[in-house]
Amino acid sequence: MNGTPGFGLSVASYGQLCPVCNASTIRIPRRFVDRLLSIFAPIRRYRCRSINCTWEGNLRVK
Repeated sequence: MNGTPGFGLSVASYGQLCPVCNASTIRIPRRFVDRLLSIFAPIRRYRCRSINCTWEGNLRVK
């Protein structure tokens, strides 16, 4: 890689796909309740990268 952030990275390297619009997502810090839920089923918090989509939520870790 040439060191330029975001250059040549696939959707998979950004994380999961948005369940609403199928755009790429970025990980964001979890809330306290998310950490508690993660005890039972490992989850991570994501936000859609698309400007038109406002989805933000938890997805299970694969």
